[in-house]
Amino acid sequence: MFKLATEIATPFKEKSAAGPGPERKPAAAPAPRAAGKQKYAAEASAARAPEAGAPAATRIDKRAHVQTQAERSESAFRQATALLNQGRVAEAIDGYKSALQYDPAHAPARQALVGLLLENRRIDEAREFLQDGLRLNPGQSSYAMLLARIQVERGDLQGAHELLRRHAGSVAADADYYAFDAAVLQRLGRHKEAVAGYEQALQLAPRAGLWWMGMGISLQADNRGAEALDAYRRAKSAGGLSPPLLSFVDQRMKQLQ
Repeated sequence: MFKLATEIATPFKEKSAAGPGPERKPAAAPAPRAAGKQKYAAEASAARAPEAGAPAATRIDKRAHVQTQAERSESAFRQATALLNQGRVAEAIDGYKSALQYDPAHAPARQALVGLLLENRRIDEAREFLQDGLRLNPGQSSYAMLLARIQVERGDLQGAHELLRRHAGSVAADADYYAFDAAVLQRLGRHKEAVAGYEQALQLAPRAGLWWMGMGISLQADNRGAEALDAYRRAKSAGGLSPPLLSFVDQRMKQLQ
């Protein structure tokens, strides 16, 4: 009757060998030797320059390369979005894939791509891009939830729960995440754990009627009738339930009264 509970070189001084008077012409002879020393020093400095400067040049080149890849990725992302706005979905998908080839960490491109793949029922491709995204960023809880939904649709409830648990450390304040895991646990018949999950979610979002209903179902299944009745009442008072769900809650309340 109900679905899952949540839908970055200092210049050297040339010694002057010349005297003060212009008549001392022989004193001019050492000048070529001094010039020769200066030339030799300049050549030696130039010969050393590539070796000393090589690491800095390498760093500059590498930094410029990263910036270029990021710029290419952003450009591909914008072009793909423009194509999507024109209704050219297949070309948009290819464009988002190109953006990720340039920069796999481009989160908006990955999110847009996964959304399009799911809308077009290309589930296996979507799963691959979600898994790649989680490998790059294990703290991306939205990827974990989408992957878990795919597993639920394919009947792998235990795998979905294990996936959600593995990535739960990064979602300290994500009520949807807790409620979704609670709904999976409920489907697995693990009602005590489901109640604990709903409690975590409701601490963050106490006006979520759907989650109060979910907790009521698991409390009732765990033979905690009085608590279940209270949870159903809270579900009704919180609002947001559709008429069929309200009818379902009323039926459950009658069973407990």
